[in-house]
Amino acid sequence: MARKPRLSSEMDSFDAVLTRWQAELPGVDLTALAVAARINRLALIMTAKLEERLRPFAIGPGDMDVIFCLLNSGQPYQLRPSDLSRGCYVTSGATTGRLDRLAVTGLIERRPSPDDRRALLVRLTPKGVSLGRKLQRFIASQSTLSRVLDELPAGQCQSLVGSLRHLTAHLEKTVDIEGLSQLKPSSPNAAM
Repeated sequence: MARKPRLSSEMDSFDAVLTRWQAELPGVDLTALAVAARINRLALIMTAKLEERLRPFAIGPGDMDVIFCLLNSGQPYQLRPSDLSRGCYVTSGATTGRLDRLAVTGLIERRPSPDDRRALLVRLTPKGVSLGRKLQRFIASQSTLSRVLDELPAGQCQSLVGSLRHLTAHLEKTVDIEGLSQLKPSSPNAAM
């Protein structure tokens, strides 16, 4: 007999879809679909909230990823563009677009590498460091997700974190994530 995902007393937008699928596919375990659909929906909601919260700062989530990746690299807050591409899980073309936008606003600067004349380094300017720190505090204090998680019992919240960590670690080992531009590990503070 197939496992049925347990439904909490609160319904979400996917419950009706899941109910229809269960009626069409009796005996089929839809747990993975239920988990994946909800994770995807959460990602869409959190991205929309993040974009809304970043509007006053005149940057987008991708720009914030670059700023956070540079901040996370430690002083002097500089990396090669290829390291930024890997750290933000985006293509070199996407990285170039982000760097162009950030350079125009004075948040980063490109410098020749002292070790290799052919290479460039990208460094946060003092203005970029200041904005990055402000964004970290702002995002952490304005998190919609944090407010929802505060409603959960501590044990349930820690269980959720552990389950998501396990799922992420397992998938990172079994799925080739190098080409997946949607993954952005450099900005854990982006959780809305």
